Amino acid sequence: MKKKLLPLILAFILFLSGCEVNVLSPPPPPPPPPPSPATITIGYEWWFSGTMYYLDLTLFEDDYQTARHTPRIPHEEYYGELVSYALGPGYVEAGDIADGIYELAWRSCRGCDLLPLTVSYLQETSPGADFDVSLPFHYPLESLVTGGRNSGDMATLGAALLENLGYATGIAIFWDTYYNSVHVALAITDPDWAPHDYDNLGTGWTFLEPTAYGDYRPIGARPSWFTSYDAWVVWPLWETIQSAPEPRKGGKAKEGAVPVSLES
Repeated sequence: MKKKLLPLILAFILFLSGCEVNVLSPPPPPPPPPPSPATITIGYEWWFSGTMYYLDLTLFEDDYQTARHTPRIPHEEYYGELVSYALGPGYVEAGDIADGIYELAWRSCRGCDLLPLTVSYLQETSPGADFDVSLPFHYPLESLVTGGRNSGDMATLGAALLENLGYATGIAIFWDTYYNSVHVALAITDPDWAPHDYDNLGTGWTFLEPTAYGDYRPIGARPSWFTSYDAWVVWPLWETIQSAPEPRKGGKAKEGAVPVSLES
């Protein structure tokens, strides 16, 4: 009891002597930490060569909402501008998917099926995407969350994914004889994948179909109803970013490269 009264007695003596006294009180509790940003986690699964593959992606809800409200390219704009979609919201997150597919390919056959595995991911994880070319298209981040709806969505997502894998990638646009756009797809130029006969540009592009619409389509295989549409033009992504993709994972990776997580 005497120990408890001692501070009060001392304060009273100081008060009588004219000293200003502030009786100490416990410090206020620290403010609560700010809430963690809301996140979205998406699980992907798809079959390739008789094996089921799985990937998870976690991203920020705010980033997804930003992508949803980012301005779109008007329908009358030049279709080559679609390359900017691939490099827009979701390009970084597509890199996370690219890293995951790269690891899966190395675990299964030391990377021998990397490109086909990537194409099968595109085609099978958005099975509802059709060949429609109506705008507005999705940015890659939107397609990663809700799935691509049409060939334009799938092409821009695929371009972001392949560019992150180190492939020199382009957006391929098909027109009919009346100059109506009828399809959006992908093209790559890589010494490991020979160009095909219907490359009317003669520049070494190899066709990739990112939109399965119910069926897996191997590299170089177009949907049968596109056989009459040989007029297609490719806009390379590096024309927008002013440089070829960095040597990284995928077709341009150093031979024998292994992710750190697989070295042990």
